[in-house]
Amino acid sequence: MKERLPRQLITFSAGLVLLVFAFDFGWIAGSDQHNAFSGSIANGWIIIGCLFCLRKLVMQTLIGLSRKPLFWMFTAVLIKKVFTFADSLFANYVLNNSLAGAYLLFSFTYLTSVAENILYARGFYLARK
Repeated sequence: MKERLPRQLITFSAGLVLLVFAFDFGWIAGSDQHNAFSGSIANGWIIIGCLFCLRKLVMQTLIGLSRKPLFWMFTAVLIKKVFTFADSLFANYVLNNSLAGAYLLFSFTYLTSVAENILYARGFYLARK
């Protein structure tokens, strides 16, 4: 990113996310909880960042987008974070109420990781060319 304002905005918001995470870990949820609140904020920040980068990539490259390694890598991160957002948001509730629900939720997370790794592999394959 060559523009100064987006870079400053991303750096500032990343610092805020880290402060919220530290505050949640240190004083609200503690180390014995899953930190669902701050994890959800961090996931939301990553989703917004990926959407911003994908938008920038699409605006720069309209033809041959499927041959760009960064497209596949940003898509992998975006799919992982979007489909596991509920995992980070409702993990405390599920872990405290249903062991079978926790297994189901975490199994879905693992399946999403498989799709994410396939997209990463595609991106790395194209980057090697």
